[in-house]
Amino acid sequence: MGGGFSGAMLAVHLLHQSSSLSVAVIDPGSLPGRGVAYSSPRKFHLLNVPAGEMSAFPDAPDDFLRWARIHFDAGMRERSFPPRSVYGAYLGNLFEKARFEAGEERLQWIRDRVLSLRHFKGGLAIQTEQGPEILARVVVLATGNFPPANPRVPGLDLPRGAYFQFPWSPEALENLPPASCSWVQDSPASTSSWLSNRRASGVRFTSYHARDSFLTPGDKCVRLSRGRYSGTSDRRAPCVACCD
Repeated sequence: MGGGFSGAMLAVHLLHQSSSLSVAVIDPGSLPGRGVAYSSPRKFHLLNVPAGEMSAFPDAPDDFLRWARIHFDAGMRERSFPPRSVYGAYLGNLFEKARFEAGEERLQWIRDRVLSLRHFKGGLAIQTEQGPEILARVVVLATGNFPPANPRVPGLDLPRGAYFQFPWSPEALENLPPASCSWVQDSPASTSSWLSNRRASGVRFTSYHARDSFLTPGDKCVRLSRGRYSGTSDRRAPCVACCD
């Protein structure tokens, strides 16, 4: 259940190890392997691990690098950081190749949502939104990361439209005004991707970076960068995101 990197690549590896196993991957999306991490179409959303270390096969460490040189950039180097969409295409290619070699009856991509899971006659029964129950001997939950919990900061539940729980949500990327905005996030990778998207959209901003704890809006913050993201942080004065 789940067809991002973990679900799709688990299916590929299982079929490589067994000639009799049948695998079904259930996911509402149409493209295997993408998930949240590798579905962004924006070219400035880059991998945070170099291409030479991103192979899906431990025994073929240059597999992604060789694929990317053929399908994306012939000059790709081991220390290059290609767009996440390129890696998503690589994962999708591996899945489709495995399905072609094993046959669609042994590797199915079921575009649906799972509603429930129950024990049934020594196995498991999966009820989907659109189809009949699917019977399986083993079920793997590969549902990815859930949105983060809200920090315990007064005022975040007010309907101001200035706070976004999840930086990858469409609302956080598309509905901000073209005015100066302050941003704080304890994940450098998510922050840099978010700010890159804002720059590409012409949004002027002042960015802050917080770690370990939060201060309420209005408390003094240390400015780390203006108009660009800084990967360093000042632990003496973390603050929470607040729009000017």
